[in-house]
Amino acid sequence: MIALHWLMLLLLAVVHACIELREHYPRGGDIREGLKTWHFMLGLSGLSSCGSGWRRAGGRRFLRRRQAGPAGQRRRGIWRSMP
Repeated sequence: MIALHWLMLLLLAVVHACIELREHYPRGGDIREGLKTWHFMLGLSGLSSCGSGWRRAGGRRFLRRRQAGPAGQRRRGIWRSMP
């Protein structure tokens, strides 16, 4: 999991470098357009990987909740422990 965080940081650094480097090339040039394309594509891949991480975390939370048993059993346990 830590490796994914470092990979995301590296991806963010490359996306930032692409958009900063494009300023050094003339408008309409192939290199400038290529850097903008890489910026957009890498940015979208970072955004989609963040989205999949959020979906995965939400899915784990839902599955953990469903495996705990019906909500009524949990409530009865709480009420029994109260004085």
